[in-house]
Amino acid sequence: MFGIDESKYPRNWKEMSFDFKLFFVYHGCMMLLLATSALLPVFFQIACVSVLLLTFLALSVKRRIRMQWHWPGTGVRNVLGAIFSVALGVFFLGSVTPRVSPLDPRLFPWFAAGGGIVLFWILYQLKLVFFSEKDFLSHCGERIATEPKPATAPTEPTWKRFLRSAFYVYFFAVWTAGVTFFWKYNIAFRDGSPEPTPTQTETLVDHGNTVYITAEEKRVVSILEKSMFVGIPSALLLATLLQFVVGVKLFPHVPSLRGRRRQVT
Repeated sequence: MFGIDESKYPRNWKEMSFDFKLFFVYHGCMMLLLATSALLPVFFQIACVSVLLLTFLALSVKRRIRMQWHWPGTGVRNVLGAIFSVALGVFFLGSVTPRVSPLDPRLFPWFAAGGGIVLFWILYQLKLVFFSEKDFLSHCGERIATEPKPATAPTEPTWKRFLRSAFYVYFFAVWTAGVTFFWKYNIAFRDGSPEPTPTQTETLVDHGNTVYITAEEKRVVSILEKSMFVGIPSALLLATLLQFVVGVKLFPHVPSLRGRRRQVT
């Protein structure tokens, strides 16, 4: 569970698949659009994103035809992964919608960028796109018969797989708590009263604006906020220790301290 096949992940721009490069170009365009979003109407922004996606789709399909690409197929696990990705994407992007509309021209590029991440991950789960060019070429007609089978990677110790799985579960719990905090915070602020009421006596402040919420809402928001502030630093510390000190590979192509010493010597 949660094994890492480094051959599927590129180490640099050259090793990235064409689709993965388009993914980065798309996000660069979204950053530019975000910087100028206050000057552009939302319908113009939607048109720009649509043209960009259709252009990338045409380029990708044309290249696949030329390379004689074959869809390797997918299984139940991948389909469930794609469905789970949709759910997580809606959960994350929806956490700000209680106070902000996706059609707000100032934030539409942010939603479009987040949607791009979710879309790419769904396509990856369904094996329609790949991170590395080598992985993509392994499914092209001209390589299927000639590409040698990769050597079997050495078996990773069970305790390392267990620690990596435990970390991913913990990280997901921290991430879920953080996104839930923004959900609850935005809902409480949206429904808050500008003046104290018999039931809404607790204050909630955001960028100098104060509203009054119930004691229960305040308690839930405070618990989630504390769990996020404790969880994020602890997850970063654990990731550093596991990756660089213990030698549990959490990120592809990133060596541990021992591995770095071997490279030096």
